Amino acid sequence: MSKQAIQNAALLLFARQGYEGTSIADIAQQVGIHKSTVYAHFVNKEALFLAVVDEVLQSYTESLEQMVPPSFRDRPVQEQLYAILRESSSIYRADAPRVALYRRAVLFPPPALREQILERFAPFDRKITTLFTSILEQGLANGELRQAPLLDLVAAYNCLFDGLFMEFFYYPQEQFEEQLERAWRCFWAGVAREQ
Repeated sequence: MSKQAIQNAALLLFARQGYEGTSIADIAQQVGIHKSTVYAHFVNKEALFLAVVDEVLQSYTESLEQMVPPSFRDRPVQEQLYAILRESSSIYRADAPRVALYRRAVLFPPPALREQILERFAPFDRKITTLFTSILEQGLANGELRQAPLLDLVAAYNCLFDGLFMEFFYYPQEQFEEQLERAWRCFWAGVAREQ
């Protein structure tokens, strides 16, 4: 049995049952192997969980880089920022287990692994903040955005992005889409340069 098959099963179980609610025996049973086979690849449950978290963060980093490719950077800032929100919601829908695990790991990490998870999350957070910052800087420079402190704009967009991530879990798709549109219109009205 491959290491990847074990990680795939672990991802589904950790996403559904949480870290504390999932045992190595559960994972082995899901894959159809003995616990000893899991331990041949991972020293313990903590190592397996962290490997799954690493894979999820890597997947999101790659998705993030594809959301706004360099060729898209010539488009208006309004389009770039909106595209990030739309693409993110598409990713959430298409990859529910990874999204559920990401949410559990980042918002409700197992206490014993909290520091290690936050260390792993930090580069992803920096990368996304760097992307938001560069787009918003572009908007300030080209006059699309009203003059405001860059860090304020980044914080506002980050809150919009994170807030929509949370709402994804609480609303049916149609209602989530309406929330996204309302929140986007309000955000853009607040940051766009007055015509």
